[in-house]
Amino acid sequence: MRTAAIIAAVIIGLGARAAEAAAPRVQVTRSTLADQVTLAADRVIARYGHNDTTRPDALLVARALLEQAVSLDGEASAAWRRLAFVAEAQGDTVEQRRAITSYLRLEPLDDRMQLRLIDMMLAEKDTVDQRLTMLEHLAEGPGSERLTGALRSRLALRAAHLCARRGGDTAMAPWLARAIDLDETNKAAAAEALALLMRRGGTAEEEMAALVSLLAADPADASTHALIGSVLLNLGRYDAATDWLSTSESLARASSSSNRLVSVAQTRVTQQRILAMWGAGRRADAFRVVDGLLAERDAAAGPGLAASDGDVLALLSTAAAMQLAEPPTQPGAPPRRDYADELLSAMQRRFTAADGDARLIAAVDLVWWGLLVDRNADAADAAWSTIVAKLGVDDATRRRLEAWRMMRAGHSDEARRSLASCADSDGACALGLAMLERGEARAARLASIFAREPGSLIGLLARDGLVAIGREPGVAPERSGADAARVAAIVPDALRHPANAASNILALNIQPYRRSSPWQPWRVRVTLSNLSGMPVSLANDVEATRVLIVLTQDAGDEAVSCGQAAVDLGCRLRLDPNRSVSVDAVLDVASMPPGPLALHAILDPTSDGLGAVSPGVLGGAATCRGVERWWGADRDESATGNAWVGGREELAEAYESSDPMGRIWLAMNVVRHDVGLSLTLRPTAAAAEQHWTSVLGAIAAWGTCRGADVAIPGLKAPELLKLRHAVGSLLDDPQEK
Repeated sequence: MRTAAIIAAVIIGLGARAAEAAAPRVQVTRSTLADQVTLAADRVIARYGHNDTTRPDALLVARALLEQAVSLDGEASAAWRRLAFVAEAQGDTVEQRRAITSYLRLEPLDDRMQLRLIDMMLAEKDTVDQRLTMLEHLAEGPGSERLTGALRSRLALRAAHLCARRGGDTAMAPWLARAIDLDETNKAAAAEALALLMRRGGTAEEEMAALVSLLAADPADASTHALIGSVLLNLGRYDAATDWLSTSESLARASSSSNRLVSVAQTRVTQQRILAMWGAGRRADAFRVVDGLLAERDAAAGPGLAASDGDVLALLSTAAAMQLAEPPTQPGAPPRRDYADELLSAMQRRFTAADGDARLIAAVDLVWWGLLVDRNADAADAAWSTIVAKLGVDDATRRRLEAWRMMRAGHSDEARRSLASCADSDGACALGLAMLERGEARAARLASIFAREPGSLIGLLARDGLVAIGREPGVAPERSGADAARVAAIVPDALRHPANAASNILALNIQPYRRSSPWQPWRVRVTLSNLSGMPVSLANDVEATRVLIVLTQDAGDEAVSCGQAAVDLGCRLRLDPNRSVSVDAVLDVASMPPGPLALHAILDPTSDGLGAVSPGVLGGAATCRGVERWWGADRDESATGNAWVGGREELAEAYESSDPMGRIWLAMNVVRHDVGLSLTLRPTAAAAEQHWTSVLGAIAAWGTCRGADVAIPGLKAPELLKLRHAVGSLLDDPQEK
């Protein structure tokens, strides 16, 4: 059983090297000991947490430690905050509320915790009306100005949701508008407003205005850039659409945990960008994009990197459609890639392998694309038989395909009658009808299709048809007053180049505090500054902006990672322009070798899946090198941070000469030591110091499992038995054997 790994995850370590000097008298404060116990609880949660859940027995151990941390130091805000989350995970709302209330007494500006407390109070109300009354009072009532605008915005959004339950979209609209007015970085409110507009059927200009609000709430959201690009594409603004869709792909690639370029081909965004390039007259560039993505797919190693058949077919179909309007290859010119042939071959393989509903879908695609490119008619007979067998004669898809089949077979009159019946509502039918017409009638039909859907594949084929008959398609008429330049103006230029965005938007700094004694905790301050002219969201209801602190030590030609810690910057919901937010963190450097360290702070960290961590899209990094563990004339060069450095004799001497809290500090560092030790911890009998008992109980439980004799005479409380049981359950984990 690898118990050392368990202990290492919980109790701060003891250095292995002996000190030459006599053991000092250990003197620590209650706050120092509380920090140590809080770190021990953090180790439990980190060791046994997975996918935002933690094992119940580990929660029991963590809670016991955190309860003693706040008993040691009632001003330990970090311990109160962690205790609130542990109690929530255990389903103990009474303890959760007590912990949140105690934390907010110390940190009243933490909007996220304020919101958690308000949500708990709302849950206690019996009716929707009672909850709505409470929200109205907090968001807009007397004294509401004492809450931040960002917090009131979240309360207004909750009121909007409650109003929707009573009166539908009409009732929720005013509260949504108020939520966005109070805080333009409230992304959830902006997204809800956009969804409401889509349900109510707004104009393109209204849709763009809603997208502007959503973009202001989160300028680095790839999906919002894609939506704006899609709107511009459908307005016939091809150059602007290409720009926005390209930015969307770059943002998605930069924020991807695996950073796989081929994954871009699995989205509709890439296909829309190809259409936008086609519309902008950049057909050759569009073909190069298709070829590059297909080459990445072919070169990908392993199933996790290969694009699915559906993604490949989407790329091939767009390229095949673009190729329809290209002039024939000139004699002596190198042969061009035949996208239509590749497409139909792939579709035939998919149809042959499919069954059930998937077979019908594959049959429709195979027949349609065979008709559009005017190839493969005989090979598609089996697919057509499947369509006839599964779709009724009045089905719109079957009628469209039948009409195109008649047209390709030369039955023009029958095809014209069939296509005319659905041309007003179906672009494919209108395109087929235009192919049967001549002169002005044909030009007018093609112009109508292009004006109706300038951003679709059918619309672009209609435009190519106009060019083929010598007509100038012009620019698709505006369907709204939306101005792409106005939309682009709200986003800093740096966001068009995500790799350089961090230096223009946010600045990160990390600085350690000075320490005068090895008994003091090792603290650092992390500061985030907003350099831009726009507010930035730091948190939503679920997630907050985080900074990963990595500690390294130089070892020859490379830096060796010594540990890491995550710092939550989400106490505020937003960061206004030219403002900063600072958070202190306590780090554990106990088990590291002596010598200076380097601190690396990484904002919005993302992993490449191979262990390397880098800043996210709006992230950044800061480094502080040559950091000593403490400063002062009494610095011990042989020390190893927050750990006792010495052998068994020095330990015994230090234990006898130290005060009760110093003895606890020593015990917490001894339990992890590789050499079995025998100590008797004697808590004082004073009533004011009884809260140490459970701390010592936790130490005893871990020490007993470790094989060390750490006894506490007279301690047989049920809480200790529960703790011992939880520890034993963790140690019974097969992964630890």
